[in-house]
Amino acid sequence: MSGPHLEDNMEWVSRNRTLPFRATAVGILCLPTCSISRPWDLMDPNLDISTSSFEDPAPATVGGHNGSDSRVYVTVDWDKAPKAPNTTEVFINITSDCRGFERYAGQEPRVVATVINREVPDDFEGFVESDGHVSIEASHYQDIYEGDSDDESLEYHTIKNYGRTLAGVGLYPLDTETLEVGEGPALEYEMYLFSNHSAANVTLFISPAANYLGDRNPLEYAIVLFPSGEDQPEPTIVQPIGPNVGSNMPEGWGYVVPNAV
Repeated sequence: MSGPHLEDNMEWVSRNRTLPFRATAVGILCLPTCSISRPWDLMDPNLDISTSSFEDPAPATVGGHNGSDSRVYVTVDWDKAPKAPNTTEVFINITSDCRGFERYAGQEPRVVATVINREVPDDFEGFVESDGHVSIEASHYQDIYEGDSDDESLEYHTIKNYGRTLAGVGLYPLDTETLEVGEGPALEYEMYLFSNHSAANVTLFISPAANYLGDRNPLEYAIVLFPSGEDQPEPTIVQPIGPNVGSNMPEGWGYVVPNAV
């Protein structure tokens, strides 16, 4: 099993503070018709303006001097910003000496920067939600639940450079028979979430395998999410590999194997 890994060097992302932008009007800069080329993206917090069309043939440039990009950098004094769940909206007005510019859409075009000042407790160690997601390397578990089995040979091995990014983990010995939930060891990951949802989608990247014990005894894994300090609910059991189709391999097998994860 291996997991995805995201690295981000932006201060407000690494500190789980966000500064999303949105435009309340499409800007008209003199002759060319200009628009926001794409919605604001967390990984690239720039608001791009580009030329999309002309009413009449005419030369024009978009940007600063000689058509180059003009960047307006917005910074936040996080010590003074209100703490979440409160948010602050900062309005950035766009002005121009173009005639009639101020009457576009009833007002001057405006960019709104929403400041969300969220912090994680200093004593927390684990994985923190960013942009509605938590990304975890499988080998970066915080703890191992030993399980109730008396078999001391059961253990997880880290397989370096296996998977899409850093490493994978696997339960050894490889010929272990089926274990009941709670009988074998389990990996534990601590997460800190800001979203208040009763359900979550969990995606695991796993290596190609086969139900080597037969379709009546398929490979399965169990997963459970619950708040720290509360009783653990019943885990969800997932069968990632379907049954054989007649004399053929399971559906999708031809795609999964060359994909290698």
